[in-house]
Amino acid sequence: MRLYHTSNVEIPHPDIKFSRNHLDFGKGFYLTTLKQQAINYGQRFLRKGDNAIMNVYELDNNLEGFSQYKYPNHQLCISNQSLLDKHLHFIESIKL
Repeated sequence: MRLYHTSNVEIPHPDIKFSRNHLDFGKGFYLTTLKQQAINYGQRFLRKGDNAIMNVYELDNNLEGFSQYKYPNHQLCISNQSLLDKHLHFIESIKL
């Protein structure tokens, strides 16, 4: 599954320890399946005069043994570092 995460930096190796506690689904690494949603989110950074970098990932289809992620809509929150390390693969980053 192709996923996107927009930030002000390239994130080839996501680390949950850098996430904030009080987000929609708690602490975790947030991604979306919608490319346009990731592009739109980048506008928050650009309005502040910051960089906007859309990071592109591929998530393995076989996640047997893992249940610590939430996918309630087009937003995915991965709260398990082991899942990130083993099953989320960095493809590229695109400056918006």
